[in-house]
Amino acid sequence: EGAAITYNARIVAIVDAYDRLTSPDSYRQPVLSPTSAMGEIYACKGKQFDAQLVEKFIRFMGVYPLGTLVELNTGDTAVVVEKNPFYMVLPKVLVMMSHDGAKIEPYVVDLFEEKHRFAEARIKIVKTLSMNEANAGLLKEAATYNK
Repeated sequence: EGAAITYNARIVAIVDAYDRLTSPDSYRQPVLSPTSAMGEIYACKGKQFDAQLVEKFIRFMGVYPLGTLVELNTGDTAVVVEKNPFYMVLPKVLVMMSHDGAKIEPYVVDLFEEKHRFAEARIKIVKTLSMNEANAGLLKEAATYNK
């Protein structure tokens, strides 16, 4: 019976599922992007996971959780490095790879600040990227980058 499962155990179940879906050390291949993993967990809310806790988890993690690899409208690849608590779709990203796949000197773009630019010049996220070996290397580099 679902009510017999403790509150803490229900939280751990969600966090554990997210970790297994996004971790390259897990049994699941291919590894999901953080955003895709959130979608899978959301699809199981009310069935496998406590619906209210799933909603809270997603709000806590944000639309683009830290470490999410994204492609920008410039074609560049970036990593989400800071959430914006008021505008979850406009995080700060660390741009690390140019549109042609070449590694570049990393720089931070605050997508919230971009909303003040003309629409044609605005940098924005167009999609999240799935995890692969090359992307895992970018995440390791992003983790060592000092803002």
